Amino acid sequence: TPGWPTPAVRAWTLSNPAAAPTLAWERAKNVPMMPSLVAANGLLFALSEKGILTCLDPATGDVKWEERLSGNFSASPIAAGGKVYA
Repeated sequence: TPGWPTPAVRAWTLSNPAAAPTLAWERAKNVPMMPSLVAANGLLFALSEKGILTCLDPATGDVKWEERLSGNFSASPIAAGGKVYA
């Protein structure tokens, strides 16, 4: 969940629906402010406005890889047919 003024991607654990969620992990580097993240093939993908595509392990928040794409982005990536499109 991006947040202003300190953007970050955060994952929460819901151990009990009646209890408050607990923070599982947080990542503040190369976080998109406009594009949403997309889950595909058991991974989580974040695309920053500057064109940095980051592949995350959704359980731990660990970065699997990062790649700079050409151009700037404001639209969210989408997943279809086992691929992620920007």
